[in-house]
Amino acid sequence: MHYTAIQKINNNIPSVSDFENELIERKLYTNEYLLFGIDNIENNIHEIDFDSDSNKKYPSYIYYGYKTKNVNKKIREYDDYLNWIIYYTNGKIYAALGNYDDSQLYLNYYRMELSYDANILSEDDEIYTYNWEENYYEKININKNGASREELRYYYKNGTYIAVDVLKKFSYKLYEYEIIDKIDSKMLDKYVDNLK
Repeated sequence: MHYTAIQKINNNIPSVSDFENELIERKLYTNEYLLFGIDNIENNIHEIDFDSDSNKKYPSYIYYGYKTKNVNKKIREYDDYLNWIIYYTNGKIYAALGNYDDSQLYLNYYRMELSYDANILSEDDEIYTYNWEENYYEKININKNGASREELRYYYKNGTYIAVDVLKKFSYKLYEYEIIDKIDSKMLDKYVDNLK
């Protein structure tokens, strides 16, 4: 069972440009964003850019940029927009509501974290996370296992760091997955409108 649930990383993985094209096709791309590549090198997390790093390849990507207008105000009633974190792992895309918290900047750090307001969204029940310690993809059986968030820290030259929530396989469901038809701007906006 262990061997069918993992997949080693090879060179045939999506590039930064592939991920950008995926976001554009789904109408999730914005000009103002944070983008990270995750791998098994150095501190495992690298801030990257769609233009200057387009040909680079990472086993997993995290994108923070797309926002949904918070029309019904059923959650976070004082926020005009809700932010999404888009995960792209093993060629599969996932989305979760996220928070950008800079309230600790006076302590030289800020956070990009998952929100507890909603589930992690997927297009099918074949869910992958990236194990950066062992450099392989792990498949999650969404009926038995779930995901937890683990913090990776990207350090800037000025001494500030950003703590980024990365998905990891977990033995029980800390975060629930929910299958939707398509992860695109239309469906994410509709999802927010239907939140209770």
